[in-house]
Amino acid sequence: MVKLFCAIVGVAGSAFEVDIDQTASVSALKKAIKEENASTITCDAKNLQLFLAKAGGNAWLSSLTEDVKELKKGEKTALVKSLTQEEKELQGEDPLSECLEDMDPPKVKQIHVLVVVPGLVASTVTIVIEEAAGSKPMKELDYYQKCGASIRKECSDYCCEVLDKIDDIYDMNELPLPFICVEGSSGMGKSQLAFTLQGSRPWFYWHATRVTDASQAMYRNFKSMSEAFRKVVEMDDPVAKPMEDILNCQSGIYQTVDLWTCGFISCLLKYSKHQSAQMIHLEQKIEFRVEMRTAQDVYNEVKKMKEENGKQLPFFILDEMTPNARTSVGGKSVAAFQRNIFRTCGLVVIVMGTDSKISNLVTQATGSSTGKHMWMSVVPKFPPYRFVFDPKDQRDQEVWEAAVDWFPVVEYIAVNSRGRFTRSFVGEIVKVLKRAAKQTGDGEYSTTDQVLKGSTTLSDLDTSLALSRVELWNLLDEAFAGVSRGSQIGEVGKAFMDEKDGRYAQLMAISYTNAEETDEEPPLKKRRLLVGAESMHLHFANLVDEKVTDVIISNGELNMEPRTTGPLIPWAPQCCFPQMDKDVLLYLAILGGKTHSGYYQYTRGGVAHSTKFIFSETGAFPVHENKNAVSNEYKTYENMVAHALFCSSRRHGVQGISFDDFLECLVGEFRDKIWEKVILKDLSGAVCRATELLASYEQRIRDLSTRTMPFVAPPNAEWPQPIIDMNVRGCEFGHLIRAPNSERCDIFLDDLGNSNERAMFLCECKYRGDNVDMGVLKGIVAGLNQKWDWKIGMLFCPQLANVRAWTVPDVDCMKIDCKTGNVKWVHRPNAERGAPKVIIVIETGRGGGVVG
Repeated sequence: MVKLFCAIVGVAGSAFEVDIDQTASVSALKKAIKEENASTITCDAKNLQLFLAKAGGNAWLSSLTEDVKELKKGEKTALVKSLTQEEKELQGEDPLSECLEDMDPPKVKQIHVLVVVPGLVASTVTIVIEEAAGSKPMKELDYYQKCGASIRKECSDYCCEVLDKIDDIYDMNELPLPFICVEGSSGMGKSQLAFTLQGSRPWFYWHATRVTDASQAMYRNFKSMSEAFRKVVEMDDPVAKPMEDILNCQSGIYQTVDLWTCGFISCLLKYSKHQSAQMIHLEQKIEFRVEMRTAQDVYNEVKKMKEENGKQLPFFILDEMTPNARTSVGGKSVAAFQRNIFRTCGLVVIVMGTDSKISNLVTQATGSSTGKHMWMSVVPKFPPYRFVFDPKDQRDQEVWEAAVDWFPVVEYIAVNSRGRFTRSFVGEIVKVLKRAAKQTGDGEYSTTDQVLKGSTTLSDLDTSLALSRVELWNLLDEAFAGVSRGSQIGEVGKAFMDEKDGRYAQLMAISYTNAEETDEEPPLKKRRLLVGAESMHLHFANLVDEKVTDVIISNGELNMEPRTTGPLIPWAPQCCFPQMDKDVLLYLAILGGKTHSGYYQYTRGGVAHSTKFIFSETGAFPVHENKNAVSNEYKTYENMVAHALFCSSRRHGVQGISFDDFLECLVGEFRDKIWEKVILKDLSGAVCRATELLASYEQRIRDLSTRTMPFVAPPNAEWPQPIIDMNVRGCEFGHLIRAPNSERCDIFLDDLGNSNERAMFLCECKYRGDNVDMGVLKGIVAGLNQKWDWKIGMLFCPQLANVRAWTVPDVDCMKIDCKTGNVKWVHRPNAERGAPKVIIVIETGRGGGVVG
């Protein structure tokens, strides 16, 4: 006789023993197993599937292993799955002696046979939750909790609006309930919002998608809870069910089918009864015995809790939800199921994400009701960010406070920026000052790496000395560079420049034509406010909605109620970028600065995309533009030139850039793919700079060639006054103007430090099917003469025609080929004493880049 310990796969319970003659067959063992489990196994013994529980080689699975512990809970680990593959099944006619001959003798505290019962559905499953994230995630959780408390205190009206909406939904009686949708770009305060909603109810928070060791530190605090939810959803297998049923809350799936997810929610409801009104974070190990339930079963529990004490009903927050509809139909099914299961149970669920598809999975509307009913409440904006120092970082806080005293503008920048940018900026400021404090005797600063590795200790910091060593412009340039880098790479980087849609979003942000509307400073060119939701998912745009908005469904379409009377207003997830003063770091740092321009890609070893490539690749570069079109629209070629000017102005940081360097950087922006600073050369091959080319001209022209070009805001945006005030501290901020047609000029730079002039130089843009000829040049000069007292003009065009006879008096002309960097004088009859005015033609070439 041999004693074999067996376990039924997928059924919670202890292992059981079977005594059987070793000479018996596998078929006889099946009969013995059925006899021991008559109430559990209802199929014929011959239909049982048996497998050896091998641990590897000739060893048996030990009862002390995690695999066996999970097996006894009804779980099926990866090892158990591999052991129960079809090709490893024991055949009924085989003798047991032959099956066991290569194995060690069976002993106690082992599992020897795994039993699979066809068609058997487990009645219960044990879900164990124990959040053990480690010190770094716990520190991050503490940070979020402290920030949440600060926001609740300082932005109570905002928090109360969301809490009131939760109460309003719970007061509704008709199922399914509407849901709350929090949509916004990552890093702008969505997850932080989850920590501000302390009112009269407890609430659960977890990640709707898988949390891994590579996930953000804060999310790792909820890894166990997220894994538990993911597991029960997978057990219900929404992907295998018809999409129309998953999307339709009235389908049988949500009405009559027993679901593991409903059983899990039921366990959470029972647990919440004994919790106070706060976020429930399961740090201590807890086991839930989950039984399958219908949504109606859970709703009956909800109604009972309402009758007992309605304010104790919890709400649920599912963060980072994404349908992944671009690549996976299954992703859409899972997201819709996760959302709808709470709604059909009569529970308030808040879904958070950057993917707009979480709000408009609405095909169920046509299947459930053709009438008008509420679909969701959208939360599109988030409270101002409140940066909170960890008490353990008291000296860091002292450094920051000293920096604020010395340079008040850094506090303005931090307060008037959003979420992640603020936190990154404050950290970078402190880091730069730490490095300055460790200046050695030979005048060298310690490296950033040394600071990060801890060799620069806070106890060594002489804050006053550090501040005296740091120029404001250098402090800002380094801090902005860190913010920019962190927006693309690192734990929270979005790598938006890796994708074409992300690069297009960057283009739209720089254009500033889709910033939030304001009546105070309308742009001088046509505004295109709304952009695709990809700009939110990949970049840092947010919904255009200004406040919490109720969205209703009517005939399967999303709408809003009119403010007074009239027809319904269509609603769709459309996005815009914030106004300048709502997020100054977006415009100071993310859009490019010293060394790396707005189109620099930090990944893949670093890629310096040219402006021309970005416009060409995104389809924004016109192959043919109507040469007769009136220049009062969002014109692509003109906008491309504006972007090139914008990027070039920032390449030496906030202290500005010399005209010589500016011009060479500008020419590089029109390279086909990769930007590089272009060395200008004359026809003999000699290097020539702008100061040399214009040295023989009158004072105003010579002065311009030696002036500093300002660090400009996006086209037609204006820097807030605190930013402009930095111009007296070694910085050079200015404006880039795309002028209205009446100005007879397309673009100009405004040096805010010179009140005696309106424009440093004037720019005209001509994209034509044929080359720009003398007639066009003559018209340009006539227009400029009519409106401006000008000295230097720039004409941007694909190519200048050969000029045989110059017919514009008092104007010299040179052209620069952006492809070669060659400079050629088109007209300069008197080289020793130039004309009163100069036109510089920048030949950008046609097309270029990789389209598609």
